[in-house]
Amino acid sequence: MVQVFGTRHLSPAGAWHVRAFLDRVKPTLVQIEGLSDANELIEHICDRRTRPPVAILAYTQAVPIRTIVYPLARYSPEYQAMAWALEHDVEVELIDLPSDIFLGLLVREHDAEPETTADDPPRKSTYDAIAERFGEPSYTSYWERHFEHNLADDSYRSAALELGRGLRELEAGKPRDFAENLVREAFMRRQVEKAIKRGHAPDKIAVLVGAFHAPVIDTALPAMTDAELEKLPRAETKLTLMPYSYFRLSSQSGYGAGNHAPAYFEMLWDAMQAG
Repeated sequence: MVQVFGTRHLSPAGAWHVRAFLDRVKPTLVQIEGLSDANELIEHICDRRTRPPVAILAYTQAVPIRTIVYPLARYSPEYQAMAWALEHDVEVELIDLPSDIFLGLLVREHDAEPETTADDPPRKSTYDAIAERFGEPSYTSYWERHFEHNLADDSYRSAALELGRGLRELEAGKPRDFAENLVREAFMRRQVEKAIKRGHAPDKIAVLVGAFHAPVIDTALPAMTDAELEKLPRAETKLTLMPYSYFRLSSQSGYGAGNHAPAYFEMLWDAMQAG
């Protein structure tokens, strides 16, 4: 069985725990949720001359331009997993859908999306539903209270896995969102399967994904086939690495996975590192 670690994309406790997890597992391969055609950027992201926060930017060539931004702070679990792999001379790769398919799906979804009006009721996200269930004002508050101040061995990982199961139960009632995640997860399982065929022992493959995906990154579940991959829509895209900022990482900027105070979270990361 592959070693799966679920997290949130800007979580200092997640970054701390994933390093401890990698130290224990000693993987021969680290796989990370992220655009799989951006692997050549990993060495530049972790270059000592690169100062986070930074972001991977993917954009379409055709007008109207569609974009995906994948931000990374020093306290991002993904950033620390990349850094750990390079420090230990371990193979590392991003395993989510490549940008041409990701943006191809986005273009198709936008074209098919019905128009909404001001009279339409606001759409409650699955994450809002979790916060409401636990009496929290927001999902960010829920996450910080339950995950960011716990350094007990492996507790973060097991709690994130349980959270992922709960999120999936709630998301199953939203066919459009759930369908996209099923496609992504089948592709990520395909990448895991390919790694095993390359010779990596399953228990020496460490896979870092968002908590939502963690319960289904399992080799017992079917991976995407060549025929299924061929049918997915594509858009011509380009990739680059761009500077980012604490404000853009914040929830105040409108970033859905942002923190209330990214600079504070970086201080929290530094404190964890200092012991």
